[in-house]
Amino acid sequence: KKLKENHIDNVTCETEDFFNFEPVQKYDRVVITGSLEDLPEQVFNWLNKAGQVFAVVGDEPIMEARVYDSVTTYSSYFDTVVAKLERQDQQQTFKL
Repeated sequence: KKLKENHIDNVTCETEDFFNFEPVQKYDRVVITGSLEDLPEQVFNWLNKAGQVFAVVGDEPIMEARVYDSVTTYSSYFDTVVAKLERQDQQQTFKL
């Protein structure tokens, strides 16, 4: 809504299961809003040439906010702690 109000029409917001995401198009930028232990290489298949990925990577108590240019090339911007992305297909079972 805020993007439309500000006449920004070149942004696509996707709310998907990260672990099962299969994009129908490639993106210039991808922002992952939950943390990951490591960034899977498959994410780079979602990008256009020269695309970038913003992700928070690592484990508590220290995680890094990074912008990746490739699988092995990234810039680290700050340390943080962000909730981990969880697989939606994992069922928790109740045990006594």
